[in-house]
Amino acid sequence: MRPKTFFILLGILCLLAGGGWVLFSMDDPSHPEKKMGGFLLKELPVNEVSLIRITGPKGSATLKRDDESWSVLERWNYPADFSMISDFMRRLREIKVGREFPVSDDVMGRIGLRDPRDKNIPDEEKAIRLEFEKSKGEMVSVLYLGKNREVDASRGQTGERYLMKEHEPVVYLVDWQVSGPSEEPFAWLQRDLLKVKGADVESIVCLAADGKDLKYSLARPGKGMPFELKVPGADEKISATKINRLSDTLSNLMLADVSGPYDAGRPAEGFEGSVIMEYHLFDGLIYRIYPGGACESDRCRIRVEVGFRPEAVQTEKGEGEQAKIVEERLREAQHLNRRLGSWVYIIPGWQHAAFVTDLERLFEKEDKKR
Repeated sequence: MRPKTFFILLGILCLLAGGGWVLFSMDDPSHPEKKMGGFLLKELPVNEVSLIRITGPKGSATLKRDDESWSVLERWNYPADFSMISDFMRRLREIKVGREFPVSDDVMGRIGLRDPRDKNIPDEEKAIRLEFEKSKGEMVSVLYLGKNREVDASRGQTGERYLMKEHEPVVYLVDWQVSGPSEEPFAWLQRDLLKVKGADVESIVCLAADGKDLKYSLARPGKGMPFELKVPGADEKISATKINRLSDTLSNLMLADVSGPYDAGRPAEGFEGSVIMEYHLFDGLIYRIYPGGACESDRCRIRVEVGFRPEAVQTEKGEGEQAKIVEERLREAQHLNRRLGSWVYIIPGWQHAAFVTDLERLFEKEDKKR
């Protein structure tokens, strides 16, 4: 074969191979056609976004911003986790494009980029749809998040995810270091409910549903001192470990969800016969817990109220200073009560069980002799 003929045939072979690779890449997202490397959403005006709607196979969550706070519309505008939303938006702007490729309809289902609002497609093919709006309803951007691409961490590969912008016939494979996002409303709630240190608790009072009949009372004469059983008297010895655990119950009380708003003065369903747990603090604040709500599937309903005992405020700075402190503490209690007392909360069963309403559960139990 002449050298000229050989090189002509070789050139034709290279063209055929290159064309085949391009066609293959158009249908196979694992072999994208072009590398990018830049920020995909750097121009997203996060400070102008006032509404985020997240739709997926499990439902829909709508996050709305008013002034500097966010709320979850599907949970009666209960406060959303501001830091979670801020972190999500920041990380979203920082995602980089690894590659991009055109995609056919069947591949969209395989990588989970179909519209989640379409009820005629299976859940495993549905995307997470993100809508970003400005204050007057102007749509800023609509994104579809597909499946995560499997990576080999041993080879130094990081997380990647398929992403598509609405009205663009291109799929991006982006580096994905973003948590979520979840389309379930409860996932965006501000979870911190109470953070009251056990060392700040002066006494714990357990009352019957009428708020008058005393079931038991524990108190300590000063900070750092052990609790003592005040009433009713009993021969059994209370367990210091159990009492300390009880006093720490409010130190990290987290909600799992919100059952609904609570109208003050109106009995909430399921709380008619609820006992009352009162935590009296050394500074005069009173946290009143109603743990009598029904439990379903390890999810329990509770209510919270906040009160104040002016007589607990003691100062050596004179009557004027004491009156000022009392007024400040009273305002604090009223503010907390408006915020906390307006809701019926759902907490995990293990946290609900920590509110001991049966005195016998606090006694030390001696091991039975064999």
